[in-house]
Amino acid sequence: MAAEDNIIDFKALEHELEAAIEMDTKYWRENDAKLRAVEQGVTSYEEFRNLVKAAHLKPLEKKEIQSKTCDKTWNTLYSKNKVSYDTQPQELVINKGQMYVMPRTGADFTKHWKKLDETSRLDYLKYVGLKNIEKLFISDIPVEVFGDLLTTLLGVSSEDRLNITFCISVLKSLSQSKKFNLNLHFLNCAEISACKELLQKLHNSFLKYQKELSEDGITEETIINLKEKYDVDIM
Repeated sequence: MAAEDNIIDFKALEHELEAAIEMDTKYWRENDAKLRAVEQGVTSYEEFRNLVKAAHLKPLEKKEIQSKTCDKTWNTLYSKNKVSYDTQPQELVINKGQMYVMPRTGADFTKHWKKLDETSRLDYLKYVGLKNIEKLFISDIPVEVFGDLLTTLLGVSSEDRLNITFCISVLKSLSQSKKFNLNLHFLNCAEISACKELLQKLHNSFLKYQKELSEDGITEETIINLKEKYDVDIM
């Protein structure tokens, strides 16, 4: 009886292995379809879903999902070696009809940012998160993005305390960039005006919600420091 219990069912093991391989193959096939959707710039969830569902009908070639500027990054998805955080597949979410991609680099952020309409950009910033924003732009902030960020933040309602807190935190994160001062010099007249208006707006909001904002760790010194870093005079 004991001998029978020790008999290994190789047929069952073979079926389990085949099932595991099929699941893994399906995962990467659908993941390739998601990456392809990003490259093609699909604009609706239905289009995105259909592309992923049809992934099994025609295997995708690596060259279809390789970015001209990120060949090395995409190739690591096919490596058998252990991958690092920076080479994990990009996370995709659908929000209000827009497809958001979690960027791995400042270039990734810029590429997706330019595809979004103005009303979706604030939501995308919240999706990326403060820690990632600071990490993405710690070395440099693309000139064409910096002004857009200021304009986007300017559109936040001054009556929403949480959004005001978020705006202040984003400005603090951007100011940590090593080339932040250089970015300020590249702002055009409209962007400089938006920056001044934004800081004035945040200053007024602080005066109005001083008690509530202090609970979020925002003090008058916080506003003063931002004014000095962004070289904006607030009366």
